[in-house]
Amino acid sequence: MDQPVSELVLPFAVIEREGGVAEEFPLEMTLAPILADVEMQREKALEFASMLYWPMVVVPWRENRHLVFDGMGVWSYVFAQGRIPDARSFAGAIDAAKDYKSLLGLLNERAAYFDQFSNVDHVPIMGLFIHEEFMRDVLAHIALAKPRQLRGNPLLTPRLAPEHAKTAVERMRDVIEAMAKDLDALATAGKALEGALARARTELAALREKTAQAYGKKIDGIRPDVNAQVAKTEREREERWSAMQPKMLDLQAQARKVEADLAAWDAESRRRDAMAAASQARERRDTTRRDLERIRSDVARYQDEMAQARGNFDRQIQAQWDRIREVERERDAEVAKLGQEEQNVAALIGKLSLGLGGLTRQLQESVRFLDSQGVQATTRELTAVRMPIMVASFASERGRRMVVYPPMVAKAGKGVFGSLKSTFGGAVLNLEPKKQQFEQIFRGGIEKALVEDARLG
Repeated sequence: MDQPVSELVLPFAVIEREGGVAEEFPLEMTLAPILADVEMQREKALEFASMLYWPMVVVPWRENRHLVFDGMGVWSYVFAQGRIPDARSFAGAIDAAKDYKSLLGLLNERAAYFDQFSNVDHVPIMGLFIHEEFMRDVLAHIALAKPRQLRGNPLLTPRLAPEHAKTAVERMRDVIEAMAKDLDALATAGKALEGALARARTELAALREKTAQAYGKKIDGIRPDVNAQVAKTEREREERWSAMQPKMLDLQAQARKVEADLAAWDAESRRRDAMAAASQARERRDTTRRDLERIRSDVARYQDEMAQARGNFDRQIQAQWDRIREVERERDAEVAKLGQEEQNVAALIGKLSLGLGGLTRQLQESVRFLDSQGVQATTRELTAVRMPIMVASFASERGRRMVVYPPMVAKAGKGVFGSLKSTFGGAVLNLEPKKQQFEQIFRGGIEKALVEDARLG
């Protein structure tokens, strides 16, 4: 015969009085309505109805918060731990860049370095509950747990020992510590990028200033010659213009005289009192008109010649000024190129910083998630505890069906047991399951496990 074993057991049901201290609900009064509900759910054959004592381990975590582990290993959690690229070697390479060109080459080469984690490790934490409301319900009445003598099948053999829970907690701490180191490495890389951007801007600003000064010296070097050539050409232009001006004035004077003669002969050709004189005047008028056309052509041709001569001088003067403008264009192009290089550096650093920020936020959220696990409990050290549950197994043509009655609570209304109802099978009971999380997570999870895992049956 199995020897009884002393185990710390949670109460199956408690009475919660408003504003008062919770008390254990008498087990006999709990079993009676539950067994009645089992009888109402009987379909073909009741295989068994038994109280099982589910093993759990409560482990201190952060401050006064504790984690709850499922001793049977039905529940677990797999934590996705993102592995960052080697941020410290990246920071070292950035710091070692001797100038903006080598920095720009490195940034182009590693532009997508922090776009995502280099790898994601899936760290299994066997037995860990992450449902805060459920854990709070489990630990709410741990102060009422008492040592009890248990024996036989109801005492499920834990698959996960308390040592496993301690190891799992250490693994969680290691994960948080690793992520904290990764956050420091990402911060180091971020600072390296900030420093590199500042150095590149300083270097490029100095190069722009140096370039402007170098081209300024070139301009100053050619400006005296340009000014001298422009002045010389302007004198030659004015001298040539002055030399051509008298001929233009003479041609214009001839044109005006011929225009006057043409008007006089035209008037004479209209006389009616001397037909012979009028005929002669018409001949002279026509000759004068041809002379006027010739002179006007000479004026226009000479004007073009003067304009062409002046245009040639103007182009020579413009060519001299273009010598300076060409140097200025080269200077502006070099300065603009350096400005574009600065924009390229800033854009690549911005992209990398954006990736750094994304990885940092993900790691911070992961740290907060792990760090915030657990709920408050009255116990201060690792505690192995048993949670009593009632399990009923029904057999029918549709197969086996398991029904689990998890720990319950009685909330006192009028007196100790007034106005208390249950949702089980339509029966009116003075008990009800704990919060909805108990129904959705614990009860459903155990029913599924009992059906799928024969070792729990």
